[in-house]
Amino acid sequence: MNNLSRRVTSEAAMALLCLALTFIFFHSAVFPRTKTFLYGDNMLQYYPWMHKLADDWRALAPPLWDFSVEGGFPFPGEWNTAAFYPINILYVWLTGIPTFVKLDVLILFHFAAAMWGMSLFLRQRGVGTWPSLFGGAVFCWIGPVAIRASGQANIFVGLIYLPWILYFFELGLASKNAWRNSWTGLAGLTLALSLLAGHPQPFIHNSLMLGLFAVFLLFEKRTPSLSWTINLWRAAGALLTVAVIAFLFAYIQLASSHEYFARAYRWVGLASPVKALQTVVPLEVYNRYSLSFPDFFSVITGRTGALDGGTLYVTITALICACFGLGVPGIWRWFLLTITGFILLVALAGKTPFGWLAYGLPLLNMVREPVRILYLYQFCLAALAASGLQMALNGIPRRGGRFTIFVIVMSIFACEARQHGFPSLGASTNSPLTADQAYRKTPLITFLEERNRADPGMYRVLARPKDLIPPNAGDIFPLSTVLGYRSSMLIAYFDLLNRDWSLSSQALDQVGARYVVTDKPSEGLTLLSSFNGLLLYERPSARAVFRWSDSGDQAASGTIGLVKWQSNGVNLEVATNQPIKLTFAETNYPGWHVRINGVATAIDPRWPHFMSVTVPSGTSTVQWSYHPWWLIPGMCCWLIGMLFLLFTALPDRWRHLLRWKLRSQWAAFTIWWRDTHA
Repeated sequence: MNNLSRRVTSEAAMALLCLALTFIFFHSAVFPRTKTFLYGDNMLQYYPWMHKLADDWRALAPPLWDFSVEGGFPFPGEWNTAAFYPINILYVWLTGIPTFVKLDVLILFHFAAAMWGMSLFLRQRGVGTWPSLFGGAVFCWIGPVAIRASGQANIFVGLIYLPWILYFFELGLASKNAWRNSWTGLAGLTLALSLLAGHPQPFIHNSLMLGLFAVFLLFEKRTPSLSWTINLWRAAGALLTVAVIAFLFAYIQLASSHEYFARAYRWVGLASPVKALQTVVPLEVYNRYSLSFPDFFSVITGRTGALDGGTLYVTITALICACFGLGVPGIWRWFLLTITGFILLVALAGKTPFGWLAYGLPLLNMVREPVRILYLYQFCLAALAASGLQMALNGIPRRGGRFTIFVIVMSIFACEARQHGFPSLGASTNSPLTADQAYRKTPLITFLEERNRADPGMYRVLARPKDLIPPNAGDIFPLSTVLGYRSSMLIAYFDLLNRDWSLSSQALDQVGARYVVTDKPSEGLTLLSSFNGLLLYERPSARAVFRWSDSGDQAASGTIGLVKWQSNGVNLEVATNQPIKLTFAETNYPGWHVRINGVATAIDPRWPHFMSVTVPSGTSTVQWSYHPWWLIPGMCCWLIGMLFLLFTALPDRWRHLLRWKLRSQWAAFTIWWRDTHA
């Protein structure tokens, strides 16, 4: 067995060990399954959106449009849907439609990937095998990273790529051509994955840490025989390659989200929502999600008053090992200590002058909750803790003794982590706030499904208050809801509803809100039934999603036949006695196209809320389809990025041969073109 085979076998064993340790530590999320990560935003967003993603990708149709929520919305435009995250796509192809257990297992796989990536990175920094495993556990089993898994899985998934990005970048910078090798390309790919996972915050902070790490490597690994200028150009070239590759893979998400946020409000739950491209929140909101000086005691007690999981706790065991790590020779410890201080100042927000400065920094101030940067603090402490344990183990001469000490330290750490983290702080699967309970098929849901089968997709459901049924339930059950659960909403749809939110609103008539679920009696509506204290009413004045527009001609009439809904479009048969406008109560959004009897027809641009088109007299087939402009360029960017990675991964001899072949073919083509057009 050669060195490469031994390395691959060793790393495969390390990956399996990380997976086994992760499943043992978080076993209550799988067996006997008393705890779950699927609560809060994970229940309201992650679980139903994974259903939508699975339904479409398993049918080999990219999930581009969601008909089931509000007036429809571009599914990938909302970051959190992670519609183009390759791991999600591969997972649903392999495992089928998501279940509660499957998604908890997917989160555990990401925990194992974080642990393995941290171990790889630490071993590259000179830490031994067992201390590197300890550092991986400190990075992801407790503290800000583990808390984020239970709060917002899409953010958590982006965080776990940090050690992988730094690991690949350091390998790439040490290569012969720092700007053109597979390691640098993989650093760009993993950076892009931290964005495609479903939130820009990890991408911003990972990019920040990568830049700081590049500066550190510039000093640590500078070649004395080369000038500072050459060393600087090497680092800059490698960073540029990372940026280009990351852009190629993330372009499809960036393009779709930019198009969406240019037409959407953010934080629609506020009294005055702001346009989504205004990403910097008011300072008072920014300071609300920050550390205070008393929260520094959480590093020992584990208790904090900061919102959104702002804690410094990584267990006493890890803290002691991190203190030992400060005694390890070299500048690596000072880099980690400096980054830790910087992160804490940012997390304090307006409580220090530096926090005011951080609020003014571009990109960094796009993260509306400064405590979210604390996972970089956790990364630094995990690296210090691994170095400290390494130093302690170096003092033990016998291998068996070193392993015994490692097992003892790891066991004490795991006990502390379980006491102050998951599962003690995790949600019980019996809680009504978890996906296990919220998405049970109740008699109410069954009744609404039967009504929807009678008129497929023609009417929508309104819940008052909106949490009486899961807001994104339409991604799981065959029904459509007036309101979903997201931080943003299309401006045209919000402005329409904002005219009048009452149950007698004409705006609700226009959006097809026929059914109302409420917990209080409502006058003026038709009571259909009651379900365990919930009342289901019908709004007789609600208009269908597909309807004929008022033309003023009393003689004009038409019928709407069979409606067939597809992943990103809908077909229907209609018949009219004269030309008349057909209205589709779906948001008028760029990328929608319509064909009548196979002929492309223009959508009326005068109405910003919904779409309408003039149908000729007689029987017609109307085909609506959503094909955004960015889909093909985005897929092409993926292809270019993959070709670059494959090209740089080829052996030098093959790469030179391929380059020679391409040049020969290009020269032959040039000669042929010149002779042909002479």
